Amino acid sequence: MQTFVTTFLLCVCLVESSHHHYPEGSSNDHDWDIFTFTQEWPVAVCVLGTKEHHRCAIPPDVRTWGIHGLWPTKTGTRGPTSCNSQLHFDFRRIQSLVPMMKVLWPNMYADTSMESFWEHEWTKHGTCASSLAATSNEAMYFQKALDLAGTYGVSQLLAKENIVPSTSRTYRLEEIEVALTHQLGARAKVECTKDERTGKMMLYEVEICLDKQFNPVDCYQPNGSSDYHSDCPNSDLEYPPLATSGFISPITGVNRLLGPMIE
Repeated sequence: MQTFVTTFLLCVCLVESSHHHYPEGSSNDHDWDIFTFTQEWPVAVCVLGTKEHHRCAIPPDVRTWGIHGLWPTKTGTRGPTSCNSQLHFDFRRIQSLVPMMKVLWPNMYADTSMESFWEHEWTKHGTCASSLAATSNEAMYFQKALDLAGTYGVSQLLAKENIVPSTSRTYRLEEIEVALTHQLGARAKVECTKDERTGKMMLYEVEICLDKQFNPVDCYQPNGSSDYHSDCPNSDLEYPPLATSGFISPITGVNRLLGPMIE
């Protein structure tokens, strides 16, 4: 089990770092000014996980974009991270949140323990968020992220602009970015990963930037001064439905048994 958890945490670190284009902050600098609220499309998570030799299964209760994390961020960097080694993850403190977290913040890697994803996010990012009263302990941190998913859920934001999962329709990056800006009143970041089955890029993550009062703010400026460059192409972006992905677990509430079923 320890090997599974270690492998999972290493993989999550690589996934997080591979989709950011900002320098790391100093390990001793725990200053931050915004949150990066990151959500991920479950199909893309499993496509990426399969590339990294994980067994992946989307629980049938999962119907929307999932939370990746709520990350304290110093504008223009990827940090801070791992701010307090004394704030150990204690699963008992979020026990009452687990039913909702399984739906909104699922761990879809079937070869890792259910709580390993949450432990990683608390240790790396939650310990930094503890400096803010609204997220000052483990329960408050995870509850706030769940609340934000209700307010800024990407599935709803895109659906309001007629951008929905489809087996036949593809999208332009600009139309997705414009849709998010229209709904949020601020610029979000969009990232993609390659679907090896089709050779096309698919939507993977959306990062929404929030101030410390949890209001949307621009993640980047449109004048070219930002270091942000989406890894999505300008057009032909896939947004595949969950139901036809081949990754849905057939057993309600179980995402620890089956590997991906790809035709």
